[in-house]
Amino acid sequence: MKGNKIAKRYAVALFGIAKSDAELEKIKADIDKVSQICENRDFRAVLNSPVIKPVVKRNIFKEIFEGSVSQNTFAYLNMLIDNHREGMLMDICYSFYELFDKHKNIMNVYVTSAVKLDESEKQKIVNLVKEATKWDVKLNETVNESILGGFILRYEDTQIDSSVSSQLQKIKQQLTQRIQ
Repeated sequence: MKGNKIAKRYAVALFGIAKSDAELEKIKADIDKVSQICENRDFRAVLNSPVIKPVVKRNIFKEIFEGSVSQNTFAYLNMLIDNHREGMLMDICYSFYELFDKHKNIMNVYVTSAVKLDESEKQKIVNLVKEATKWDVKLNETVNESILGGFILRYEDTQIDSSVSSQLQKIKQQLTQRIQ
């Protein structure tokens, strides 16, 4: 459910609270804290529970967030409770990160490889994508042994699949077609 339309609208509203880049950085730091707390399964269960009354959720938010996030962010979190959107907090954080990265000209690049890449390989990938797109690059690495070797690179609407498993699949299809 990451990035649904409602979450994006709320993220745009949060993004709009900042009147300068310095304020935007503070809000991003606040969202980092909120997102980290949202990783807690019990906290998410509280957010999504229709049984727990809004006043109780507001008290929980006050206990956790008051004083650790800016007043604007704290007011925003309370507004989510008022609008019964607190269950979307994780998605809103995700959408906010997308907006923030776009504002800062940062592109998220996802690379999947069979083994963990060393720093020089990561830097080569970052440099190649940066050269092709003219954006700063945030590299997100995943290890998936089932691709056997090579890598799969994704950014925006582009995917480059040079994995061994993909190449073997193509060879298998070609052989199957020749046999038939």
